[in-house]
Amino acid sequence: MRSKNIVKSILILIAVLSCFVCLFQSSRASLVSAKAGGADTYREHCATCHGSDGKANTARGKRKGATDLTKSTISNAAGIRVISNGRELMPDFKDILSQTEISDVMAYIRGFRK
Repeated sequence: MRSKNIVKSILILIAVLSCFVCLFQSSRASLVSAKAGGADTYREHCATCHGSDGKANTARGKRKGATDLTKSTISNAAGIRVISNGRELMPDFKDILSQTEISDVMAYIRGFRK
């Protein structure tokens, strides 16, 4: 009887661990997908000013005073607000990009930070 309980406990543990592994892989896949989508959107809408490396070392970025994203310490929430509503000479993107695209761009931008 005791050995049946041990086997049952081991099977339950394996099932629970399998669920955690599946959830982790799914979350990781979503993050990779978000970064890929964010990279495409960034290249299309942001790189002209902020540069492909995020350092804002472009002619247009210098003229507009674009932020060097590698040095930015802005929070995710604040960054999403700036992308959505614009700031100073930066246009707003709330009518151009979906909330998902804006979040994906923010996730991508976080990768520029050192």
